[in-house]
Amino acid sequence: MIRARTLLLVGLTLLAASKCSALEEEPFISDDDQFDEEEDHFDDSGEPFWSDLANRVQRSVDSEGLLRARRWGNIVNGVLLGATGPVTFLVSMFSMRLSSAVLSIYLTAMGATLAALELGFAPIAPWVQENLHYLSTPRGHTALISIAGGLTWTFGKAGLLPAVLTCANAVFNGYFPQILSFIADDDNQQECGFGDDQLPPFESDGLFASSPPHTSSAQ
Repeated sequence: MIRARTLLLVGLTLLAASKCSALEEEPFISDDDQFDEEEDHFDDSGEPFWSDLANRVQRSVDSEGLLRARRWGNIVNGVLLGATGPVTFLVSMFSMRLSSAVLSIYLTAMGATLAALELGFAPIAPWVQENLHYLSTPRGHTALISIAGGLTWTFGKAGLLPAVLTCANAVFNGYFPQILSFIADDDNQQECGFGDDQLPPFESDGLFASSPPHTSSAQ
């Protein structure tokens, strides 16, 4: 009985000693350290990381470059769809899927139409502008790309990559007015000579520039 009590007392003593050592080894996080960790999510100007990234993109891209990127992106997308159509047509014919073969023809026509509209290729572009005027507008291009991207998913693995790229391009064209407006705001600031953190220059003797005194010469 005495031995059991002794062993129990020794066990409790060891348990208390281990708890104390664990508390000593645990690092103490002060309020300053926690504040420093929160500051890592912000840049030097105090703005969040994503806001700083958006400002950098806004400064590095201009409106003309964005318009060229959309045009050439649509041209490449049209060529990709035009090349995917014959491949999926052959695959559909060998697997005896007539409906997929017909969709391949439509996909080739959509890709060729998109590339011809962006390049202004005659006689396709003038004919579409005269008879299908909506497709010659930016919104018509977006609708054409969206429909083509939806059709490409029906070809399975053969159309997986073109479908992903085409749908991504459709999203880009759909949000293009908002993106262009965002970039154009920075272009207007640069034309005025002001940056994001700059104010209009003032005269040293006051907030408003004083006009020079008018001197009249005696006749």
